[in-house]
Amino acid sequence: MTDGEAKVKLLDDTSPVVYAASTDPLELLSQYDGLLIREKLFWSQVLFGACEKQTQFTVAPWSQDMPERLDESAFSSVEEHPLLEIRESSPCCCPWGRYTCHNYRQARFGVYPPLSAAASGARSGWPQNSDARPIFIVDRPFKCTVMCCCYLFNPPKAVTTVPLAEFGSSEQTEQIPVAPIGEVELSWKWWNAVWPCLLEYDVRDHATNARTARAQKAATYTVEVAHCFARDCVNCCAPTCFNPIFSMPVRDAQSGLVVGELQNQWPGCNARGLCQGNSQADNYVIKFPPQSDSSARAGLVSALMLINLVHFERRTNQKN
Repeated sequence: MTDGEAKVKLLDDTSPVVYAASTDPLELLSQYDGLLIREKLFWSQVLFGACEKQTQFTVAPWSQDMPERLDESAFSSVEEHPLLEIRESSPCCCPWGRYTCHNYRQARFGVYPPLSAAASGARSGWPQNSDARPIFIVDRPFKCTVMCCCYLFNPPKAVTTVPLAEFGSSEQTEQIPVAPIGEVELSWKWWNAVWPCLLEYDVRDHATNARTARAQKAATYTVEVAHCFARDCVNCCAPTCFNPIFSMPVRDAQSGLVVGELQNQWPGCNARGLCQGNSQADNYVIKFPPQSDSSARAGLVSALMLINLVHFERRTNQKN
């Protein structure tokens, strides 16, 4: 098997799973213009505000010939023909689990090839099958974020890592040997204390910084998240029937030019769209910068996971 070929493993007797090439586990991301990402809807969360499930996403390719506004059928097809799956692993309660910290919780997101029913297991979270190995991991540590005057201590952050070796079941997620390849962090400005409607997230790619001899903390891309009246009210009332697309432009950190985009698209006038306030099961689009490499694209997936937790996880049927 050559380096450009993919590894194939069987997680059960019937379902083959294709792994990325051994030389670059992220190579799969370089083959597409972008990604469609659909969050799983849990009816238990819609009906019971106290219920907190570990989030799950299915991923499919996005291409430039797709329309700007995608209907529900485009996203529902993601579940039928997934390219990747994203599974959250997070503690349930104390000290910083889902029930105590909600969208501030500590969480790890494993990005997997499509998983069979046998590998997935009956419950949410990382697969129970020890042969299911993530392509890369988005690690969001718990950080006690506190604002004092105009300074924000411990801003939200996520680290992108790749696993270095085989590991056991999902119960051993903390012991997985990994290597960091990038990180995402909220870039807090002093004026955000009085104008929090426009926030920026720095996406740092360690490989790009090493090639260009820049400091390890230099940003490769910046993702803008605008609320309310920021950026000419482009995201006012989004994502809803009044404004179906919540747009988050991706800018080149050096030139400031818009080179890509993240979107949160309203599902429409259906059960998913009408219950979105209580479910927060979102439909996302990632449009990759054309010249970005695989590790930078993995960083944008990490940025979306962090932004989803910080901005789009709070449900209306929760009081805290």
